[in-house]
Amino acid sequence: MATATRTPNTRTHSENKRVVVAEHPGRITPPPSAVAAPSSEPAPDIEPAAPKPKTTRPTSRTKNKFEVHAEQLATAVALAKSREAEHAAAETALAEMHAALAHGDESISAEELATAIAAVQRAELLSQHASAAVESLTAAAPVRPIIAEALAPVLSESLRLPVIVTDEMPADLEVSPDSLPVAYLVQAHHADVAKRAPVGAVRGSVRLTIVRGKQHSTLTPEQVREALKDVQGWFFVTDGGSGPRGSVVIESVTVAANWCYPLLPVMPDPANSPYALGNEVARLIADGSLVTTPNGAPEMERVGPNGAPVPARALDTDCLSARVTDSATDDDGITVTVEADVSVEHRKAYADYRSVAHLADTESRLRHVEETVSSLVGSVVGALGRVRSAKVAGWGTGERNGRPVAVAHIRAEIMSGTGL
Repeated sequence: MATATRTPNTRTHSENKRVVVAEHPGRITPPPSAVAAPSSEPAPDIEPAAPKPKTTRPTSRTKNKFEVHAEQLATAVALAKSREAEHAAAETALAEMHAALAHGDESISAEELATAIAAVQRAELLSQHASAAVESLTAAAPVRPIIAEALAPVLSESLRLPVIVTDEMPADLEVSPDSLPVAYLVQAHHADVAKRAPVGAVRGSVRLTIVRGKQHSTLTPEQVREALKDVQGWFFVTDGGSGPRGSVVIESVTVAANWCYPLLPVMPDPANSPYALGNEVARLIADGSLVTTPNGAPEMERVGPNGAPVPARALDTDCLSARVTDSATDDDGITVTVEADVSVEHRKAYADYRSVAHLADTESRLRHVEETVSSLVGSVVGALGRVRSAKVAGWGTGERNGRPVAVAHIRAEIMSGTGL
């Protein structure tokens, strides 16, 4: 299966190396005219010539459009700050001149006053122009298809075809018949921070366009909905139309994300949210042990101050402690290592139900916890970020409400982004 996202082309630059091998390494053979008569004195040892140090040819890499834009914006911002400072200095100088004249200082000529007034007007206009340039560059920022990049792997796996992420459809759709069908996931506009949604979520829309032969099956919105059903987010999938174009058929489906997570969601401060990991693990462990009656109906119990019925669970869990043990920031984002201790105890009152019989013994219960923790990989947890690795590092014992409990020591590496 082809990869889901398009990666930049890379070229390997190699040097043309010429290797000269001496016939007699370590020995210099002089020309015949320089050969002296044999001598009884032993010939001195001659050290072989030291090899020349190897030189590495520097390789150049073409900057992508995001790097070029970032440099242009940084230059424009620096100029805008400089122009603003010049304007402030000109206004200060004029204000001081006005104050001096108001106190009867006749040393300031009319020409000097006119020059100061003109300097303020000039600096103000230059400052306005520099600020407008910053706004224009900000508005013209190239689209980062972060929603498309997050959804492409899921769609590619579900639809079983390559999905190319782009910000616009190629104008020329001449595709080799051998490579059909192929899909383009187009995100033409910037993603925004989602409102009334989990921390780190974004909103926006993408368009999935499939180029296929007439013999291939059609694309339906239902297929896309099915592919996205397990993705964290809230999506609206609609038909985008279809039609023939030459020897191929083009079909489109629009996916509007009310909220979803990018591959690396931006979090306020991941290091301040270690309990998010432990609380999520505890919830998933308990939810994975929901109790049903022998006929499959959900078992309910009344808990809480209002006595509202809730689904019964075979396991009681709680996050006892959590901490960030390491944090690092690089070009890829922020990586935090989080450790959490989660208590696990079996509720024997529900051990006889057939649906939770596999959790009744200790070995199955521990395996259930370990599988639950491993299943976190790839998902976004609380205000921490996307889980890169997660495991039960060990087991211990503890106490909860005066009762001895098993304690799972959990360790996870979680990544988040530094900006949209």
